[in-house]
Amino acid sequence: SCRRAARTATPRRASASARGCCSRTSGWRSGSSDWRRARYHTHTRPYAFVNLEASLTQALAPDGGAVGEPAYQEEGQVTFVAHDQLGSHGVRNVGEQTFVQFVVEFK
Repeated sequence: SCRRAARTATPRRASASARGCCSRTSGWRSGSSDWRRARYHTHTRPYAFVNLEASLTQALAPDGGAVGEPAYQEEGQVTFVAHDQLGSHGVRNVGEQTFVQFVVEFK
Protein backbone atom coordinates (compact mmCIF):
# COMPACT_ATOMS: atom_id res chain seq x y z
CA SER A 1 0.00 0.00 0.00
CA CYS A 2 1.05 3.62 -0.50
CA ARG A 3 2.05 5.73 2.49
CA ARG A 4 2.20 9.47 3.03
CA ALA A 5 5.58 11.17 2.93
CA ALA A 6 6.77 12.93 6.05
CA ARG A 7 6.35 16.73 6.09
CA THR A 8 9.60 18.57 5.48
CA ALA A 9 10.71 22.20 5.34
CA THR A 10 12.26 22.14 1.86
CA PRO A 11 11.31 20.59 -1.49
CA ARG A 12 12.62 17.02 -1.55
CA ARG A 13 11.88 13.65 -2.98
CA ALA A 14 9.67 11.45 -0.82
CA SER A 15 11.22 8.47 0.93
CA ALA A 16 11.20 5.09 -0.81
CA SER A 17 8.29 3.97 1.37
CA ALA A 18 6.25 6.96 0.18
CA ARG A 19 7.06 6.66 -3.51
CA GLY A 20 4.17 4.43 -4.24
CA CYS A 21 2.95 1.14 -5.44
CA CYS A 22 5.40 -1.17 -7.20
CA SER A 23 7.73 1.63 -8.40
CA ARG A 24 5.06 3.07 -10.70
CA THR A 25 5.06 6.47 -9.03
CA SER A 26 7.44 9.05 -7.61
CA GLY A 27 6.34 11.57 -4.99
CA TRP A 28 7.56 14.97 -3.82
CA ARG A 29 6.37 17.34 -1.13
CA SER A 30 7.16 20.84 -2.36
CA GLY A 31 7.11 24.05 -0.43
CA SER A 32 7.48 25.65 2.98
CA SER A 33 6.93 29.03 4.54
CA ASP A 34 10.13 30.27 2.87
CA TRP A 35 9.67 28.42 -0.44
CA ARG A 36 9.06 31.05 -3.12
CA ARG A 37 9.67 29.58 -6.58
CA ALA A 38 10.02 26.48 -8.77
CA ARG A 39 12.33 26.96 -11.74
CA TYR A 40 10.95 26.58 -15.24
CA HIS A 41 10.71 22.86 -15.99
CA THR A 42 9.05 20.37 -18.34
CA HIS A 43 6.77 17.56 -17.26
CA THR A 44 7.21 14.39 -19.34
CA ARG A 45 4.90 12.03 -17.42
CA PRO A 46 1.33 12.33 -16.14
CA TYR A 47 1.17 13.61 -12.57
CA ALA A 48 -1.24 14.66 -9.86
CA PHE A 49 -0.83 17.19 -7.09
CA VAL A 50 -2.66 18.00 -3.87
CA ASN A 51 -2.55 21.49 -2.37
CA LEU A 52 -1.79 20.90 1.30
CA GLU A 53 -2.44 24.55 2.15
CA ALA A 54 -4.21 27.44 0.42
CA SER A 55 -1.92 29.84 -1.45
CA LEU A 56 -1.63 32.27 -4.34
CA THR A 57 0.76 31.34 -7.18
CA GLN A 58 1.96 32.89 -10.43
CA ALA A 59 2.83 30.80 -13.52
CA LEU A 60 6.22 31.69 -15.01
CA ALA A 61 7.69 31.75 -18.53
CA PRO A 62 11.23 30.47 -19.34
CA ASP A 63 12.66 33.95 -18.63
CA GLY A 64 10.93 34.11 -15.23
CA GLY A 65 8.28 36.58 -16.38
CA ALA A 66 4.65 36.23 -15.33
CA VAL A 67 2.20 34.28 -17.51
CA GLY A 68 -1.43 35.27 -17.01
CA GLU A 69 -2.92 36.24 -13.67
CA PRO A 70 -2.05 34.75 -10.27
CA ALA A 71 -4.06 31.63 -9.40
CA TYR A 72 -5.59 30.78 -6.03
CA GLN A 73 -4.63 27.29 -4.89
CA GLU A 74 -7.42 25.93 -2.69
CA GLU A 75 -6.43 23.75 0.25
CA GLY A 76 -7.26 20.10 -0.46
CA GLN A 77 -7.67 20.62 -4.20
CA VAL A 78 -6.48 17.61 -6.20
CA THR A 79 -5.42 18.09 -9.83
CA PHE A 80 -4.53 15.37 -12.34
CA VAL A 81 -2.51 16.32 -15.45
CA ALA A 82 -2.92 13.73 -18.22
CA HIS A 83 -0.25 12.91 -20.80
CA ASP A 84 -1.94 15.06 -23.47
CA GLN A 85 -1.93 18.08 -21.10
CA LEU A 86 1.76 18.03 -20.18
CA GLY A 87 3.87 21.09 -20.74
CA SER A 88 6.52 23.37 -19.33
CA HIS A 89 6.16 26.04 -16.66
CA GLY A 90 7.61 27.63 -13.58
CA VAL A 91 5.72 28.84 -10.53
CA ARG A 92 6.23 31.51 -7.88
CA ASN A 93 4.41 31.95 -4.60
CA VAL A 94 3.06 35.52 -4.74
CA GLY A 95 0.82 35.34 -1.67
CA GLU A 96 1.50 35.68 2.03
CA GLN A 97 0.38 32.11 2.66
CA THR A 98 2.64 29.07 2.62
CA PHE A 99 2.67 27.22 -0.72
CA VAL A 100 2.78 23.46 -0.13
CA GLN A 101 1.88 20.70 -2.61
CA PHE A 102 2.35 16.96 -2.67
CA VAL A 103 3.14 15.86 -6.24
CA VAL A 104 2.86 12.29 -7.56
CA GLU A 105 4.37 11.48 -10.95
CA PHE A 106 3.15 8.34 -12.70
CA LYS A 107 5.88 6.33 -14.43
